[in-house]
Amino acid sequence: MYTDINYKTKKALKEAVARGDKVTYHQPGPFGGNEPRDGTITLEGPHYPQPHRWDATATVRDGVIIEVEGTHAPTLAESEDTRGQRPTGAEICLAVENMDADYLMAMAKSVMFDCSYDGICVFCGAERDGCEPDARFYPCENCGGHSVFSFAELMFYL
Repeated sequence: MYTDINYKTKKALKEAVARGDKVTYHQPGPFGGNEPRDGTITLEGPHYPQPHRWDATATVRDGVIIEVEGTHAPTLAESEDTRGQRPTGAEICLAVENMDADYLMAMAKSVMFDCSYDGICVFCGAERDGCEPDARFYPCENCGGHSVFSFAELMFYL
């Protein structure tokens, strides 16, 4: 399914839901019209004919998306000035230890079942789309640190 607004990234979708925007969805083509109004759905984007670069599992109520897996990211270890900085092993361990178990399970499901390759910044907790499974020290678009790791890489720090 697609969101009615063509979000270019999963991050943009999550931000819209977190802001409380009324985000609706549809099934394109001849299969549309019977979308569930309540429950769990799977979304992809951006819209065809652009290549799909993200997918997400969302919870819907009354035809409106109320949550996207990972929307409520936990607060992670923060640094005063992270721009250009790389986290130490201790900072990575601390960030992973402080992650919410439900959040980690949602990320694991997303990686396993949705073929999602998101990364997580260990300084500010922001998610980044399009991280390879072996991503380490990718730049964070939010805080500027070289502190984004793939979910798989972070699991080595548990």
